[in-house]
Amino acid sequence: MANVALVATLIAPLSSNAAEIADIPAPVKWLQWRADLAGDVSPSQLRSLFPGKLLYTLKSQHYGGAFTGAIAERHSRILAAAADYDLLELESGIDLTSELLAAIPAHKRLISWHGPPCSASQLRRKVGELSAVPAHSYCLTVPAEKSSDGLQTLVLLKAMGRNDVTAFCTGPSGLWSRLLSPFFGAPLLFGQSGFQNSSSGEPSIHRLISDYGFPALHPVRELYGMVGNRVFQSPSPRLHNAGYRALNHAALFLPFHEERFEDFWNDMIMAPQLEILGLPILGLTIVSPHKEAALASAGSGLGERPGAAADRSLQVA
Repeated sequence: MANVALVATLIAPLSSNAAEIADIPAPVKWLQWRADLAGDVSPSQLRSLFPGKLLYTLKSQHYGGAFTGAIAERHSRILAAAADYDLLELESGIDLTSELLAAIPAHKRLISWHGPPCSASQLRRKVGELSAVPAHSYCLTVPAEKSSDGLQTLVLLKAMGRNDVTAFCTGPSGLWSRLLSPFFGAPLLFGQSGFQNSSSGEPSIHRLISDYGFPALHPVRELYGMVGNRVFQSPSPRLHNAGYRALNHAALFLPFHEERFEDFWNDMIMAPQLEILGLPILGLTIVSPHKEAALASAGSGLGERPGAAADRSLQVA
């Protein structure tokens, strides 16, 4: 059975007893140090505490991070980290300079791009641009405005069939695409250190393991899930997915954060993209505040696309 490499992200300075690292589960292979949020730390200290590999990230504000300093300061900090980290994130817009590329060998480069929602073909052109610079791997992230934005990153991964490209949507509405990305070849799966999923849609590393069975990539041919705008604290993914694994049923239960149920129904259920990807949604639990909208959509829309309603269930909870 294939595995994905789990990456535990630390976003705050270490406590006096470094409990944040001691708490990282054994299956996690990478530790991402978010220097834009936690400041710089001695890599030797991290290595004494964590047996896996280290990723250094100084995420800029433009890429959804907190670093707002001058380019010269940024590059100085990345260069200082280059010798001691296994991988360094280089943002495609500002970090691919001759000085940094000369100092950081290709096997230590994680080249990233962050931009607005766009089509899979546009994302593929972006991968082509990034791939002009040799690297360990490439990561494309898109802030999701609604659940369907994540479809394009998955279409990209399936079409490319590569094992060095990670692509997913960020934000609450994008979490589901991050969870599915390893099944289409993404080599890295990021989760914050700790147990609780963030309200911003960042999954915790513990819940990636307990709720979804990572790092193992169990076969998935069907999707089930819950739709609402307060879905991240529910135990449903953990309970359903544990049951699927116990029964050897090739399915995955996902949380879908959506502000407008009509968007989800039209763009995810009635549209054919998920079936084209080979992962139809066969059952949904609808939670507040979408109950009335779900009943209206199901009553008026199930028959609009041939086969759309076959073998599907809709539960309003």
